[in-house]
Amino acid sequence: MLIYTVQPGDTVFRIAMRLGSTVALIMAANRLVNPDQIVPGQKLLVPLLTGTVARVQPGDSLFQIARRFDLPVEVIAAANNLSPPYEIRPGQILQIPVVFVNTSGCMAFQSTRANGGWDTWLRSPNRANGSRLTFNLGGPATVPQWSPDGNLVGLVSPGGTLYVVDVASGQSRMLLGGLSEFANFSWSPDSQSIAVEVQNQIILVDVTTDATRFLTNGEAPAFLPDGASLVFARSASNGQQILTINVDGTEQRSVTTLSGADPVSEIQVDPSGQLIALMQSGPERSTILIVELASGRILPTPLTAINRDFFPRWSPDGQTLAYNSTLVQDTGLTGQIRLVDRQGNLLADLTDTACLGERIAWTPDGQYISYPNCLSRLPQITLVGLHRSPVQITAHGINVHPNWRSQPCPLDSAP
Repeated sequence: MLIYTVQPGDTVFRIAMRLGSTVALIMAANRLVNPDQIVPGQKLLVPLLTGTVARVQPGDSLFQIARRFDLPVEVIAAANNLSPPYEIRPGQILQIPVVFVNTSGCMAFQSTRANGGWDTWLRSPNRANGSRLTFNLGGPATVPQWSPDGNLVGLVSPGGTLYVVDVASGQSRMLLGGLSEFANFSWSPDSQSIAVEVQNQIILVDVTTDATRFLTNGEAPAFLPDGASLVFARSASNGQQILTINVDGTEQRSVTTLSGADPVSEIQVDPSGQLIALMQSGPERSTILIVELASGRILPTPLTAINRDFFPRWSPDGQTLAYNSTLVQDTGLTGQIRLVDRQGNLLADLTDTACLGERIAWTPDGQYISYPNCLSRLPQITLVGLHRSPVQITAHGINVHPNWRSQPCPLDSAP
């Protein structure tokens, strides 16, 4: 569903005619009681009549079809003039007002869509259906991360255990316990090992043999593109040190020291290996910084009035950094997706519909940024690109923490 910002003079009817929707669809998607009660600046979900149809199969319910297409059941009912209890029959053709986003890859994300339990799901936004990858391994802090080869997903369970999940077979394997459920970890470029923080220590885990090895004291490890070295953070009396070290434990080097006691997390290495972006967060502020690894030069990013920015992510080509910035509006605080260049200069603010402080991720082709929006009761994954309107692609349960691989999702799927 498109996310549309109401302009002065707009009515629901005019919005519907302009975008190819109907008054009934917009009212159902937004739970509007009176179509005349919209105000400029309000965000509306707009389902589009695109010609997509579904044939009802024996045993289907409207709720199952809504889950299959990741749409509210009320929206499909409105598109087909159905009233509760939404009776349908085998062979019936239903209009499906769904928007498919023309982008590549497979998104892994954390969701409660299966009876309220947290788990990792997979979804391609250019086709219907999603598939459940894990069972009883997720939680609100569980962040799925694809291996670089796209064959495995790594995650830390709520109990503080590092797992890898084989996407082809769905089999999960425990690698290491005793972690914080918020532990930062990083895949090696060859997908053979994971660096993870465990009680202020960086541990290397061999994904094939499960062998573990202490590397150094520190937090927030991130592999450099050569796979032979890591960048990480370490608390010191004069601030937060940024260092590099070879994976064999040799040649530890100090890059720079950040002022303040606020810890560093979410170190992200750009594809060239020349820059890192990081998040330095404390109770009063959360800032995004860019650091040149060769020189140690610190490049700040633009500050908003509230100084709360989160989760930097480099574009696939490394030319743009996106992050979730906090914006102060008349209605309160909201998240916005901000873009800066490699020097930290502001390029654009794409949208102000993001949930506060939630993770974001680029699609593999670099055309869109995925993020959870909080327009409705529960966060839903949304895609936005430069000069493109945001498109919400989920509608069931809580959906957060998107992460992508370049290969398509497996063909088998669960409604």
